[in-house]
Amino acid sequence: MAVLATISRDTQKGFSGICKFLIASTNDVSVGYDSSSGEVSFTSDSSLPSVFFSWTPTKETSSFSSPLTGNPQAGTAVFLHTVNMVFARTETVKRNQLQVVAKDQELIVVAIERNGQAWCLGGVDSCSSGLDATGGDFLSGAAGGDQNGMLLTLTGNFGYPPGIVTDASLAELQ
Repeated sequence: MAVLATISRDTQKGFSGICKFLIASTNDVSVGYDSSSGEVSFTSDSSLPSVFFSWTPTKETSSFSSPLTGNPQAGTAVFLHTVNMVFARTETVKRNQLQVVAKDQELIVVAIERNGQAWCLGGVDSCSSGLDATGGDFLSGAAGGDQNGMLLTLTGNFGYPPGIVTDASLAELQ
């Protein structure tokens, strides 16, 4: 049984929002997950920077969440990793990437927050399964001020919350 720890009130206000996503296919990278510390490590047959692609979303639009759904009677708990990405302006490269992601690719996503913290979504289970594209849109907008660009939602159920990407692990990816 896990031991509970005290969580003090943080006197510094968090600076939220995603500044960058690093994305890789589960075909190209494996995630090692330490369930006691929550930290992740990455391995690949290729150099890690060559298999992780950097996507920079529109400022203050993208996010991730990981709600817990538990069933005490069955003794199960599942964390639904969800990544919502928003990219401004319709462009050929975005349209083509949306098509690639939608075609049966399981993805590992490292979400880097504006406060410097990085989290691994997908791959934090014994199967190293990734996130699937479960929603998205490539849209023009109707009025001059409407969103024009790409929306993408990736999801997956895992036995653990998002993994902690240490500064050292993050440096290996970039």
